[in-house]
Amino acid sequence: MEPRTIAFFGISGSGKGTQVALVKEYLEENDPNREVISIESGTLIREFVEKEGYTQELSKELLDQGKLFPAFIPIKLWGDFLVENFKGDEHLLLDGLSRRTNEAPVFDGAMKFYGREVIDVIVLETDREVVADRLRKRGRADDIEDEDIDERLNWYEESTKPVIEMLKNFGHNIHLIDGNKTIEEVDVETKKSLGLT
Repeated sequence: MEPRTIAFFGISGSGKGTQVALVKEYLEENDPNREVISIESGTLIREFVEKEGYTQELSKELLDQGKLFPAFIPIKLWGDFLVENFKGDEHLLLDGLSRRTNEAPVFDGAMKFYGREVIDVIVLETDREVVADRLRKRGRADDIEDEDIDERLNWYEESTKPVIEMLKNFGHNIHLIDGNKTIEEVDVETKKSLGLT
């Protein structure tokens, strides 16, 4: 199996994390001699703000206020992660690495720099009502209020969806998956679209 690079996109509550884990498990089982690197920008940001420093203090303030980080912070975090961990032959699973249009060219440039000229982009297309229901059931503190849920869903529509079109224009493979289905059904459709089954 050739090394794969797969970027996952989807609105909050679409099940990205679950699908990343399932694809990771599949790759580890079916290509045991190749490492799988999974990068999730939310995790990188949470780990970053827990450290000491002036930039972290400012970042914590933004996080507490529910404001967006400037693009250089997530780019620096996933960029540093790749520089420090990527050896060139691993499978790459990427979640949330390019959420805004000003990040997309940097992301595309990084992929091409590493020889990943054409990557697979999995887009979990999920209805607002479905993800809102999932977020409420998940019960995270910032998911409780309808207003907060609407704000997050609107942000995805306005800021992240255009990134997918940009990645398509950069020449990457876009796979639209029905995220309203069950975990198992989405898993089957995702792996089929990637040619894994």
